[in-house]
Amino acid sequence: MYSRKKAQTTIILMFMVVLIFGMLFVFLFSFAESVSSQEHMEKYTYNLLLSLVRTDTGFTDDNCKTISDSIHCALLQPTVTCDQSTIKCQDLANDRITYYIDSFESIKQSYRYFFKVEPQGFIPRDSQNNQIKIEIGDPTVEDADDKIQVSYTIAKTLGTQQFILKAILILARAE
Repeated sequence: MYSRKKAQTTIILMFMVVLIFGMLFVFLFSFAESVSSQEHMEKYTYNLLLSLVRTDTGFTDDNCKTISDSIHCALLQPTVTCDQSTIKCQDLANDRITYYIDSFESIKQSYRYFFKVEPQGFIPRDSQNNQIKIEIGDPTVEDADDKIQVSYTIAKTLGTQQFILKAILILARAE
């Protein structure tokens, strides 16, 4: 009889422990925020843009060290080359941005993208007074209905003047 009561007590105790953990599990997950697919893609796109502009290019020159440096160099000093090579900053920026975005299989297979840089408060020009633009990808993405657009501000000082650029990455589902 004693062993039977001990077994019943153990079963009741195990049931209560499972019940307490179950209630704790439900309680904690009631506070968890569900993230929609759209929110997830916005965060993914922003992190992709952030990683992109901070990516090291492999050059040691301050004008070309990261992709954001090469973007600044391309728009503010269009004749400068990286590490005394023949590669101009704009060519480096275009090549590395295209390579970096294309290396993400999920974007390559399911999305169209458009990357552009908008100077804030000035219009960059080359030595022939032509406007310099950095626009990579499919420009029709800007007009898509279901697009995801994120931006990142890049600031750099040249001499005593500060220049602000807005890097924008837009994704839209491939049709």
